[in-house]
Amino acid sequence: MDYAMTHAEISREMGISRARVQQLERSAMKKLAEALKERGITGDAVQDQLDSKALEAEMKW
Repeated sequence: MDYAMTHAEISREMGISRARVQQLERSAMKKLAEALKERGITGDAVQDQLDSKALEAEMKW
């Protein structure tokens, strides 16, 4: 997927409510945060990687 979808778009595509999409998102983010913490990966390290990938994508244009 090349773009981010809104909660409304996801809810329509999956046939569930926006509230359920938000619940699933919160659950996934919590699990991700726990997994990163267990591996000793900080939020700053993750953000640095995201920033690096975003910069790479911009340079391809």
